[in-house]
Amino acid sequence: MTVDCEQVIITSVEKLGKPYMTEDGRLIYGLPTAPNCIYKGISDIKAYPCHFANCPYRGKLN
Repeated sequence: MTVDCEQVIITSVEKLGKPYMTEDGRLIYGLPTAPNCIYKGISDIKAYPCHFANCPYRGKLN
């Protein structure tokens, strides 16, 4: 899967999350972690955003 080159910190969610790829190759869904927020009992994860979810040309055909 094509991913963006910069990692972001995300919080894993089961619903309404965007796709991310972890360093070990797992596909997870999550949301960007808000700065200075603590989510009790939930670990933040470093992951790469999947490129096609953020691509400015998504949905456009030649």
